[in-house]
Amino acid sequence: MELFLNLLCIILCIVLSIIPSTSSSLPPLCHDSERTALLQFKLSFSLSEAASGGPLAHPKTQTWNSTAEGGDCCLWDGIECDVKSGHVVILDLRSSLLYGFINPNSTIFNLVYLQRLDLSDNNFRYSPIPPALGSVTELKYLNLSSSSFSGVVPIELSKLSKLISLDLSMNINTTSGPSLFKLDQAGLVTLVRNLTSLKILGLTQVQILAKVPTILANSTRLISLYLKDCGFYGEFPKGIFMLPSLQILSLFGNGGLSGSLPKFHNFSNLQLLQLAGTGFSGQIPHSINNLDSLVNLDISNCSFQGQIPNSLGDLTKLSYIDLSWNKFSGQIPSSFANLTGLSHFNLGYNQLTGDIPSYLGNLSALNLVRLAENAFTAAVEFDLLFSNLTQLTFLELSDVDVIVGRAGSHNIDIFPQFSFLVLLRCNLHEFPGFLSIQRNLVFLSLEGNKISGPIPGWFCNVSRESLLALVLSENSLTGFPEGCSPLPWVNLYSLILNFNNITGSLLPPPSSSLSEYSLSSNQLGGEISPLICKATSLISLDLSSNGLSGKIPRCLGNLGNTLISLNLAGNNLRGTIPDIFPKTCRLLCLCLGNNQLQGEVPRSLSNCPSLEMLDLTSNQINGTFPDWLGDLPQLLGLLLGSNRLNGQIEFQSANLFLQLRILDLSGNRFTGHLPQEIFSLPAIVYAGQKNASYEVKTVSASIGASFTSQDFLECTISITYKGNKMLFGKVLNVFAAVDLSNNRFVGTIPESIGNLVGLHSLNLSYNNFTGAIPRSFASLSNIEGTMGCVDFRCP
Repeated sequence: MELFLNLLCIILCIVLSIIPSTSSSLPPLCHDSERTALLQFKLSFSLSEAASGGPLAHPKTQTWNSTAEGGDCCLWDGIECDVKSGHVVILDLRSSLLYGFINPNSTIFNLVYLQRLDLSDNNFRYSPIPPALGSVTELKYLNLSSSSFSGVVPIELSKLSKLISLDLSMNINTTSGPSLFKLDQAGLVTLVRNLTSLKILGLTQVQILAKVPTILANSTRLISLYLKDCGFYGEFPKGIFMLPSLQILSLFGNGGLSGSLPKFHNFSNLQLLQLAGTGFSGQIPHSINNLDSLVNLDISNCSFQGQIPNSLGDLTKLSYIDLSWNKFSGQIPSSFANLTGLSHFNLGYNQLTGDIPSYLGNLSALNLVRLAENAFTAAVEFDLLFSNLTQLTFLELSDVDVIVGRAGSHNIDIFPQFSFLVLLRCNLHEFPGFLSIQRNLVFLSLEGNKISGPIPGWFCNVSRESLLALVLSENSLTGFPEGCSPLPWVNLYSLILNFNNITGSLLPPPSSSLSEYSLSSNQLGGEISPLICKATSLISLDLSSNGLSGKIPRCLGNLGNTLISLNLAGNNLRGTIPDIFPKTCRLLCLCLGNNQLQGEVPRSLSNCPSLEMLDLTSNQINGTFPDWLGDLPQLLGLLLGSNRLNGQIEFQSANLFLQLRILDLSGNRFTGHLPQEIFSLPAIVYAGQKNASYEVKTVSASIGASFTSQDFLECTISITYKGNKMLFGKVLNVFAAVDLSNNRFVGTIPESIGNLVGLHSLNLSYNNFTGAIPRSFASLSNIEGTMGCVDFRCP
């Protein structure tokens, strides 16, 4: 019994000695001061679904409160603490729907033991980064990307000497797009010099506007360097390519940045090399095959030239190649047959020759192939080359003869399901048969082929739900079959049928979602049906060069909130131009020339402050000169020639056509002396400056997730140039023309004509001028137009 009691006493002593040890191993509760700091930080923001766009976005701070998890903030969503000290070391609030300003003295900066801070994908309403962040010196990971921060990157961040990863990318204005962050070269140099432990540096769309500092070539620990769209210029330091640990180098979109590829050595770890949209030039070195870890190569839209080296095919890990928009010549290397993991293959817009290689049909991982705008010669057996590529969804070919099977062919079922398909100028004589089994097309273009006759009935069943853009222009099509009306594509965004032989009346739009509708240069007749106005999302409507008659539908005024380009020129439209332009007018381009329209220029056009081109030539417009158009701040071209305008030209407008570069008043009945104001139009006076540049207005619209359609919204205008009527499709901001011919102007030509030093074309012929040609005419060094006769007065 005594032995038993002694044994029991020993066991109890052992148990008691263990209990304190077990309780001490439990993680400590978070510190009161840090819990308070976190709760105060939470209260400074509201939650908004629009503040975060990430797929896993959710309001992490919503559950934070003093009683949650027993008051232990270490257990709150997005927070981790040190297991020994209980101090908060990780604050991960990415995609947390936070909306509001960050206070310069925010309590978050009291978390001095923080090692990781992620505030990405929120909306801090263009707050500057508080300099106090530099006091959190234990930070190793800092991510402030995509969170609407603004201002100058504070130099205090260079005090965070333990940083391994710093990401300040993508802080842009969510409305207009420009970068909100700024960092000068001195600040960047200081960051790089002090943050010697950096492995990841993300500065995408931080506005730096400087040369890339050579000190970056000393950052031997760098693994990832993201410098996209920073405004860098000058020569890129080649030493950065040689950094031994570098795996990702992205310089995309720095158009002023020049350089060439170095001779690569076999110690490189590069996996992604992205130089797209820069000024890099030269040739791809044969030593490119030393980058044996390379997975992604994008050098598109640069100035590279020469032949593509065969050694590029040695990089068998490549899955992404984009060499488009360069000047590469020669043939596609045979060694590319080794790239069995290739999924993205873009060699478009070069000068490549020879055949499109048959081995492409064996690269089974291909998802995207773009080979358009080259000079390939041999015909493409479409069925043999592409039918077995089951992963292929994106294909773009042009200027090669494509041979395809007809609808109903026995082998069409094995074709891939495309989402994006362009066969441009491929000498097709009929609709490819494999289209009949396509269910997922989003974008289809068969432009510039030789397809004639009616569109086949089976085509109206192609991708009814998914198709967003259909381009069939420049063929000889005569129309859709009867069973295809109304058009069946319920989500169609863009329908382009220009330059065909389509007859009959105008097809009503297939859906209200249609944004671009173009049927120019066909043989349409009858009136414009008001059904066109059911397309309440229309951005561009082009029905020019047809035989349409009747009046312009007044309901087009209901599209004023969306319509940017309206082109009805070259028809037989009658009546007056409806005075329908609303105060919300967004028009950039209005082309109604070459019709039989009457009446005066509608005064409601003054509601269109964005209007750049107004073409009413060759109608029967009457009244006096509409000088009130001078108040339109963006008007570049005003074409009123060949109408019935009369009287003296007087300028009452205070703003006086500030941007006007093209003025055509020819073929009217204007009288009196030339107004002095014409010879002081500021945009023509200064159009000859050396730093002037070409400018074309575009509208970009995203179609689906994988591509963007960017179309010029233009009026084709006719200008007398070098004595001939010529068509201009795009208004250039350095081209300036004045045509006042075929009127009844009298008096002398004023010396002030010499002010128009930017003029390229001037026509004053067939008027009643007297006197000598002004000596100041010699100042017009850009003049290339025809003056009619030496005394400016023709019989």
